Amino acid sequence: MAKGKRGLKPLDERFEFIGETIAAGDRRALKPALYMVHDKANGVDRCLKLWRKTGTAADLDIKALWLHEMRQVSRIRGYAGAREVVVDILEYLEDDNDFAVVLELFGSPLSVRRKQANRQHWLKNLMTTRARTLFWKNFERLVTALGIIHAQGLVHGRISAETVWTDGGETPDFRLGGFEWSLWLHSEAVGDGHARVGGQQSHLYSFAEDWKALGKLAADILGATLNANGEVTAGPQNDAMMLGMRERMLLKRLVAPGARDSVDARSATHTVREIIKDVAMSVSTRSGRFIILFLERSRLASAIYDATGGDVAEDERQQQMAWVRADIAGGATLFVERPFTPGTSFMRLVTSEMVYRLKAFVDNGTPVWDIATCVEMSPVAEAKTTYDWDEHDIVNPIEVTTFARQATELRERLGPAVLDWSHFAIAEESPTFDGNAALRSALFLIQMVEAVVKALEVYPVQVVHSRTEKGQRFVWLQAKTDDDARRFAKRLGMPDTAAALMRLFDDDDRDGDTKWRLSTSMSLGSSRQGDIDASFVTVVDYKGSKAYEFEIDDDLPEGRSLFLRAERDAGTENVIRRRLRHIAALDTRTDLVGMLVDPWRSRRVNADALDEEDQHFLDLDESKRKALKGIWTTTPGFWVVGPPGVGKTTLVTEVVRRRFSTDPFSRLLLTAQGHDALNHLQAKTKEALAENGMNEVIIVRSLTPDRQETSDDEVNRISGEYLDRVVSSQLFSDAPLETRQRLQSLRNAAGKNWRDGQMDQASRTGLRAVSNLVIDAANIVISTANSPDVERLVEEREQFDWVIVEEAAKATGPELVGPLMLSGRRLLIGDHNQLPPFDSERMIRVLENHGLAKDVVKEAPKFVGGLLMDVELDELNGFADDDVKLKDICLTAVRMLEPFRAFVNDDARRAAGNQAHRPISATLLEQRRMDPAIAEVVSHAFYEDKLATHESRQAAASRPPPFTWSAPELSPPVLVIDFDHVSRTGNRVSAEKDRPRWNNPGEVAAVMEFLKRVRATSTGGKRPTLAILSPYKAQVEALKAMMAEHRRGALAHLEEFAPVRDDSGFVGTVDSFQGSEADLVIVSMVRNSPRAGARALGFLRDRRRMNVLLSRAKWQMVLVGSLDFLQAAVLGVAPDVRDKGVAVNAQGNDLSFLMRMKSKIDALQGSEGRCGQPAARKVAPVELEAIP
Repeated sequence: MAKGKRGLKPLDERFEFIGETIAAGDRRALKPALYMVHDKANGVDRCLKLWRKTGTAADLDIKALWLHEMRQVSRIRGYAGAREVVVDILEYLEDDNDFAVVLELFGSPLSVRRKQANRQHWLKNLMTTRARTLFWKNFERLVTALGIIHAQGLVHGRISAETVWTDGGETPDFRLGGFEWSLWLHSEAVGDGHARVGGQQSHLYSFAEDWKALGKLAADILGATLNANGEVTAGPQNDAMMLGMRERMLLKRLVAPGARDSVDARSATHTVREIIKDVAMSVSTRSGRFIILFLERSRLASAIYDATGGDVAEDERQQQMAWVRADIAGGATLFVERPFTPGTSFMRLVTSEMVYRLKAFVDNGTPVWDIATCVEMSPVAEAKTTYDWDEHDIVNPIEVTTFARQATELRERLGPAVLDWSHFAIAEESPTFDGNAALRSALFLIQMVEAVVKALEVYPVQVVHSRTEKGQRFVWLQAKTDDDARRFAKRLGMPDTAAALMRLFDDDDRDGDTKWRLSTSMSLGSSRQGDIDASFVTVVDYKGSKAYEFEIDDDLPEGRSLFLRAERDAGTENVIRRRLRHIAALDTRTDLVGMLVDPWRSRRVNADALDEEDQHFLDLDESKRKALKGIWTTTPGFWVVGPPGVGKTTLVTEVVRRRFSTDPFSRLLLTAQGHDALNHLQAKTKEALAENGMNEVIIVRSLTPDRQETSDDEVNRISGEYLDRVVSSQLFSDAPLETRQRLQSLRNAAGKNWRDGQMDQASRTGLRAVSNLVIDAANIVISTANSPDVERLVEEREQFDWVIVEEAAKATGPELVGPLMLSGRRLLIGDHNQLPPFDSERMIRVLENHGLAKDVVKEAPKFVGGLLMDVELDELNGFADDDVKLKDICLTAVRMLEPFRAFVNDDARRAAGNQAHRPISATLLEQRRMDPAIAEVVSHAFYEDKLATHESRQAAASRPPPFTWSAPELSPPVLVIDFDHVSRTGNRVSAEKDRPRWNNPGEVAAVMEFLKRVRATSTGGKRPTLAILSPYKAQVEALKAMMAEHRRGALAHLEEFAPVRDDSGFVGTVDSFQGSEADLVIVSMVRNSPRAGARALGFLRDRRRMNVLLSRAKWQMVLVGSLDFLQAAVLGVAPDVRDKGVAVNAQGNDLSFLMRMKSKIDALQGSEGRCGQPAARKVAPVELEAIP
């Protein structure tokens, strides 16, 4: 295993090979060699399977197939129950000479075990009832394993005694392995013709062939010979144990099924269990003998002495045994404990005189029931004669022995005639592989609460006026107030319909792009048939109150309740259905369940080497190096916290680059909640791959739900390019006419727009199929977490080598489940100190109020019943009927609502209390985006002063930014246009306005004044970016109106600046801007009132939104608002709080970050910034106006 030209690390550098091979390999048959090894990386003994490489170009093709199957094996290992019945594969490796699989050290192949077994071993005595039963119980395990493999769409292809592993003990333990090479390989370099499996040429790989191989394996173990029709032509010589009718039928059905025979795991399992019953029943119908061993401690002497009135003395051992034989021969009934566990359960043999308490005989440490040990005797009169146990009359002779050697010698002499006592028992039911119930229920509850909230955003309305004008229909709508649903919505903290309509359609704050419809049903999932399209026109006055005019495209139904709902509800319903299906699919992914329940318990060390001398590694800052080590060496999941500007994308692209540099066949899924984050990640990933010459990596971007193209890598565009190549190829020219016509038709259709109605259904279906093939073949798939493509990949059991989730802290558990199911290695990147999942505060309030959660569960069928299947409705009823269960589920649901935050915070607590803790998370701590002064404010307010500025960014701070000001007083990187607190001045100009909610005209004017005094400078033709942000939509609209009014006048120079996104202007809300950055950022905080306390702060009390607002600027951050108001509001909650204290309001919000922000700005006023100016400055609005 010497190091070869590709420089792969030799396997023997990591593993110490112990002894000779367990099983020899065969290169021609692609049969692996098997070794016991000691893993030097972790000090554990393992099993290593090696496939010798051919040394030709065919190795690359073999490796591609091998890697594909490895991904599928990874999924099998996560399937519910798989780890119980398949050999656990720990790792996949290769060096220059071999492909390798690292296995847990469990037993040995059945072929080896059969050769090594002695004459007394059960594998050599399948004529006995005990051994025959044990065999069929083991066979049932193989049936289960094969069923799991087939359920994943895989064909095993190599079932034999060499791929079944066992310890050979008295407890069923067969496990199926050897499915690492489940594809039929064809290569001239491998051999002449096809690859040979197990030394025999195989031309068919199918489910049926797998069952056939399993049937042949069973026949071989049983010593039966089968003809081509699956019929037994020869068998065991002992007529008493010839194969039973059901055994023969099963073998025939597996090997040569008839046209109507069902061959699958379910039917085979049923038959095997019937066979086990048949074997047990044969005990009472055939000749044979039972054996009992009487121990000294069984009270034999004293019990018989009492029973005979002293006629049999306590020291007369032979007379005692004669008395026992006579007693049992007079007739005995066996009572068997239910349920029955062979190692611990008891039986009672009851005669007319005595009760004999029996337990299993321990043979070389293994409890067996072919000999029963009597541990206690008592007279019938003193014992309970009625037992809630199974009862059986014993008709076969019972042999009585007095010491262990006598019993074992008798067992050997009787051979197949020994009867097994345990065949009368009903074995304890194996536990179901349903450890995910609590987690699944919690995720389901989260989704139900979210769905109910969405359903309550459907508004009951009434028509107060209608008219027709020039053939167009118009109606005036008002809120319908007397409605049970709105009363329930109020309990959830949602506005009543009148307030909601005002917020939606007020002229100063309306969303003009939303499409509406009038429906007769408010439930999500209800039929849309009969809905009327409605377009908002304007707000009108109707009898002194507001009404809302809509144009409708049809007459409204008479006498029916009407509900106003957004057209996007259809997309919402699809997303909810998709998530529910993903949650249901968790039943098959116990590995993911284990990670979500307890990521520290499921954590494993991955031994992949990380080259720490690599220049790419050395170019990373220390926190990124630490994070990369954790990512590379930890499975199945790792979490990375990325504060603002630390270069999360740099870390991701390094993971991608490193993966493809070591394995060009890799498949990765890059996903996030929204397209903006993916756009940035996609651009940087392509850039990194191109810089490293990895141009062969296929990158494909999933479609948006409305089939809009998002990039040049969008899957439909790529599909069209591949169709171009096909149509231009010789293969196309040689194809039949019908095939050429179909391909040409698809190519023509690929250039059309999916949404413009030009494409027929056949073309849509064909292009979708081509697109699916492209996605399945791509190295990197980029898709939102809620996309239909992710759902399809889950349904088709696709697997990636890695799943990388960006902005994971913004995603709920139900959102994450789908993409996380697509790989056994998961990297989640986000920042729980920034924006949380949408509407998470309301969700938490519901989940923490168990009474309210119970009401949501009870009301869910009314609001979202159309989205649910019967089994899900039953699950809801189960929640509502069990308060204790619901409480536990709610506790888990709160955690799973924001799993990123929960795991990262818990990991930090564990690390603080245990120096030896191996973390599952890392935090990036060096930022390169913000001017150092801005970074100090952010670090002090939100990151406990741990966020540092990289030396390169510190050096850059001395350079001038890409814009200038009319006066140096405006140049500090942190500039506050600081309004007086209105409670002191009484000046209402600077105060907030709550109609529309919320805006501040004084701040709008101040933003205008600042913008008039700033100019962009040319930087290589690239315009500097500008963003104006506010947490309030009404303020955003007011700022947009100001910009539009002066864009061609006093603000015409803003054309020299660029918006951050091409499809948006300069102004936006904080929620729309996470993940983005701008050279110059202006923040309008709006709130300034005489009130104090948390309610006066509004959105400003949300530390995560404020973090986003303050951390977007690269060169200058301009805060517009009143710092004195912020301080007064916080002190209204906790008067003694200054900088480091904690101010917590009644809702649990920690407001002290506002004080830390203010104190740092105050401190920076005394620090030197650029141009000889301080790092921070406060400028009053009147001072700003005075600056020329």
